[in-house]
Formats: sequence, structure tokens, C-alpha cells
Amino acid sequence: GEMIDWEAPTGGFLMQGCFATGSTAGLAAAKTRP
Repeated sequence: GEMIDWEAPTGGFLMQGCFATGSTAGLAAAKTRP
């Protein structure tokens, strides 16, 4: 959430957003061939 500049009631730490974007990025990277 810090890099995307989301506001959250947890002090700026949006763990679900962190896990969701990390998972999406990881899956996309795994599908990419060099």
C-alpha cells in the first residue's frame, strides 16, 4: 500500500493489497519467458 499510496485505517499498511499485488506480480513474472 505504501508504493500505491492507498489510505487505510491501519496506519497506511494495507496487508491485503500488499499480498494481492505481490501475488499478481509473482504469477505474471513466472509466466514470462526470458
